[in-house]
Amino acid sequence: MYNIRFKWFKYQTDKSDVFIKTENKQILVDVGHGYGRAYDKHLYSGRESVKKVLEIGSIMLWLDYFPNAKIYGIDLIDPNITHDRFSYSNVDQSNRAQLKKFFDENGNDFDIIIDDGIHAAYEQQVSLDIGFDNVAPGGFYVIEDMHCQREEEKDGPHYRPTVDTNMNMYELIEHFQREAYDTCSAIKNVQLFKEKIQKIYIETARNCRWITMSKPSEIIFIEKSLS
Repeated sequence: MYNIRFKWFKYQTDKSDVFIKTENKQILVDVGHGYGRAYDKHLYSGRESVKKVLEIGSIMLWLDYFPNAKIYGIDLIDPNITHDRFSYSNVDQSNRAQLKKFFDENGNDFDIIIDDGIHAAYEQQVSLDIGFDNVAPGGFYVIEDMHCQREEEKDGPHYRPTVDTNMNMYELIEHFQREAYDTCSAIKNVQLFKEKIQKIYIETARNCRWITMSKPSEIIFIEKSLS
């Protein structure tokens, strides 16, 4: 098992194995997915050289994890964070026009893009289709919480039916691994993925609160080629 290098438990997110939270004035211990181990495995050694990160979802811990990076956040809910290295934009991750406008205004040189947003397949597909083109060479596009695509998660908190395509993110990643890039109607930038995917890493969570699932939750790291 890969060692933990960063104090993920400081933040109340599922990236930690366990963390302390307060609910109704009670102090509770909650179990996370342990995604921090996967982030440390792929990103920790180079984290101080990272200059530009986009997060679709939670924010604060990345200001700490990437101490020299500007963190950009897109969401429909303003996180109300004031920091000289943070910039928020109100963007719907399923809206291609809004995503393109964001990157036109903020550049196409993100070292890392992390999708920790709605966790629904169509939204993840659209964000990947637009976002991967804006990852810098050698950078990573990360997708969290792949468990939300499974049949047993249909009654879960994040599930939404896939729009315009019957392919979920698991199927899409499986096709990408087989170097098939034109089977999902939400993926328009087919040539980009054919030419620019260096490697796909699939990491399994250490813990999983959905204990009835057929497989544990997973996090995906898509590495962009240098050329």
